[in-house]
Amino acid sequence: MIEAFCRSYILSETNTITKKSLVAWENICTPKLAGGLNLINLPLWNKAAIFKTCRDLAHKQDKLWIRRINAYYIKQQQLQHMPIPQQASWMVRHIIRSRATLLQKQSINDNNKSIIRQIYLQLLGDLPRVSWKCLIFQNTARPKAVFTMWLLLHGRLPTKDRLASWCITATSQCIICEGQDKSREHLFVTCPYTREL
Repeated sequence: MIEAFCRSYILSETNTITKKSLVAWENICTPKLAGGLNLINLPLWNKAAIFKTCRDLAHKQDKLWIRRINAYYIKQQQLQHMPIPQQASWMVRHIIRSRATLLQKQSINDNNKSIIRQIYLQLLGDLPRVSWKCLIFQNTARPKAVFTMWLLLHGRLPTKDRLASWCITATSQCIICEGQDKSREHLFVTCPYTREL
């Protein structure tokens, strides 16, 4: 099924995405305390790994590849002030280019084994906590119900008022009670059928 989707996407003449994303990827990758799903943000994790490598290079860890980079590219120069060597590979240039972050992030514990995770959490920054975390993540309901509740709390359920804002034509009236417009508040709070249920 996935192969058929990829094939149809590649073979399509227009490269337009027909389905809107319900929640931004940055929000999905935030920790559960901040209302995300705690998925790892891979571009940010990659930056943390590159920064850790640059940190090892600056501290001249006794590793073979660090000795090689020091011998061929850095020589007797200071890592913070040296120009980026143009004859170096793109990977070495990228590692040396990340030295700007090295000056900003100095409070990293060497005692902990996962230095990349510490750097990753620092790069994520301080995120605001949500009050409904325990409602979602310690819930024994079906996963589909929990995910629907998570979308509801983010205000991302594809209700008819949201579909109308995306220029998708649909009748805005609630099908259940045939009264008000179908919105998040109406569906879960003010609808008479919901109250009765």
